[in-house]
Amino acid sequence: AKDEAERKKREADAKAKSEYEKKKKQFGDLLSGSGRGQTDKSGNQGDPNGDPNADILKGISKGAGKVGGGLSDRGVVKAPDIRERSQKTGRVVLKVCVDQTGKVIKANYTQRGSTTTDSDLKRIATESAYKWQFTPSTVSQQCGTITVDFKLK
Repeated sequence: AKDEAERKKREADAKAKSEYEKKKKQFGDLLSGSGRGQTDKSGNQGDPNGDPNADILKGISKGAGKVGGGLSDRGVVKAPDIRERSQKTGRVVLKVCVDQTGKVIKANYTQRGSTTTDSDLKRIATESAYKWQFTPSTVSQQCGTITVDFKLK
C-alpha cells in the first residue's frame, strides 16, 4: 500500500510538472519576442513614410534650444530667440509633437533630463516651444524633445 501511494504521488507530480511546462510554453510564446514586429518580413518595419537614416542628424542644435528624440531627422525652419530676464538658470526638457506641416501641436514639461522645476522657466520654455517651426513631412505626427538651456549672460 505504501509503494502504491508513492507511485500515485510520483504520477501526480509528473502530471503537475507536465501541465506547468505546457502552460509555461504557451504563455512564454505569447510574451517572448523582440518587440520589433514581424521581423520575418524584409524591409523597414516602422512608419512607411519614415526615414531609415533618422539618427543621422541626432544632436544638431539651433539657438537656445536643442532638438532630440524622434524629431532629430526633421529640419528646423524657425527656432525662437528665448529671452528670460529673471537671472534664473537651468535646463528644461519638453516632450513635443509636430504635425505634418511642421507646426508644434503639443508641448509638455518632462522631468527626465531637466535640471529645474522652476515654474517660470517651464512656462517660458513651453510657450517658446509652440513658436518652433519644423520642415514638413509625410508623417502625420512625430514626437521628440526640445531642450532649452537658461544661462546667465
